[in-house]
Amino acid sequence: MICASKRRSWRAVILPLLGLASVIALGGCTGTGTAPNPPYPFAYNSIPNVVLNNIPSLGLQSNHSNEYGDGLNLTHTGALYSVSVVLNDWACQTGGGTTCASAAGSTFAEPVTVNVYSVTATGTRVGSLIATKTVTFNIPFRPSQDPVKCTGASAGQFYSTPDQACSNGLSYVAFFDFTTGPAINVPAQIIVSVTYNTSTFGYAPYGNGAACFSGPNGCAYDSLNVSASGNGGPVGSVIDADGEFLYAQAGYYCNNTLPANEFRYDPSSPPDCWTGYHPQIAVRLR
Repeated sequence: MICASKRRSWRAVILPLLGLASVIALGGCTGTGTAPNPPYPFAYNSIPNVVLNNIPSLGLQSNHSNEYGDGLNLTHTGALYSVSVVLNDWACQTGGGTTCASAAGSTFAEPVTVNVYSVTATGTRVGSLIATKTVTFNIPFRPSQDPVKCTGASAGQFYSTPDQACSNGLSYVAFFDFTTGPAINVPAQIIVSVTYNTSTFGYAPYGNGAACFSGPNGCAYDSLNVSASGNGGPVGSVIDADGEFLYAQAGYYCNNTLPANEFRYDPSSPPDCWTGYHPQIAVRLR
């Protein structure tokens, strides 16, 4: 299993996940494409046109976390139209590392929830839940390892044609549509977060009794991560360039002097723990 649940520092979880690029459509699919162009502008967008495959990311399983998100300054207010979040998948259909093999088009189904909260106390406290949506995505397995182009330190990785380099993780843009039902108005500052279940984390873990847990490949959802790349923007901005929102066990926040096991503001201590590592998110309002 690529992203095993091991006790290690937060930086050790995300810093090795640097990588490559492919063009990804902002619509819950992966591959070459263009972003959808509805008649509603972005109120916040940190998802680049070319999304890196092996970007820094935070795995809920590996980081002993239930929920991960960011505080956002929107460019305008209005009714929620959509939210997109970049995920990053390290799971192989079979095997791992130099035995990683995934058939073209192979996927695994995983329900992913996006939450939108208000924010209080100058952007440092989680307010009320404004909106939530769960979508079951068919997330592509990362491609098979390439024993010809990816050797040496890159052994076990796949070759990313758009970037002409090797990669471990495959990015996937999860798209959440909020156009059905009553309009959900959002203020100028919000928190957007992601949660999903893994073997032992998320709010309703699958547990160790799942068939995949004791199988040779482990469970694909344990190798699913949330992007943690960049400083936010350029449309809108993050509330705190060196602080985010996280629900984790003790020892897995950047600032471990504050309470654990709750979804809370996580200001960096020591400094620069979160700087440059923000989830890639897009918010459209109508």
